[in-house]
Amino acid sequence: MNFLKSWIINIFVVMIFITILDAIMPGSNFKKYIDMVTGLIIIITILSPVINFIKGEDFIQKEVLSNTIGLKSEEFSNDNKYLKVYEEVFKSQYKKNMEDNIQQWLSKKYDADIKKVSIDYNSDIGDTEHFGYIKRVEIQLDDVSEDLKAKIIEDISSFYNVDKANITISG
Repeated sequence: MNFLKSWIINIFVVMIFITILDAIMPGSNFKKYIDMVTGLIIIITILSPVINFIKGEDFIQKEVLSNTIGLKSEEFSNDNKYLKVYEEVFKSQYKKNMEDNIQQWLSKKYDADIKKVSIDYNSDIGDTEHFGYIKRVEIQLDDVSEDLKAKIIEDISSFYNVDKANITISG
């Protein structure tokens, strides 16, 4: 839009200049020559964007890119508002998937009726090295023996690298 604005301003400046020049020399013998030169100046001013385009100057692309960059920066500030929402959705989906995976894995491996699995994990996305590490696991089962509970705790501890003290089985 700066291009269009500057082009229109150039046209107005040339028109004002020509009007002043015409007012200074109203009845001159050179009037027809002055009119011819001023007409050429007006034509050149109006056609200069087309001439620049033909020469290969990518003024349109530059203008489009500069406007696009301006829009992108506005969109980026709006995106920051939604980024936290996306992170929360991602975290909750991650937690749900992990709980479902643990529940399915235990159900298949031990042929047990797992009622619910709940985890607590490192949800700090900025901590890329430890994000997603499981801190605590709580499992609700139907009546199971203490021996089976010990096997489940051992498997979860070794597979997910969770301290055995942080694994709770109820039921």
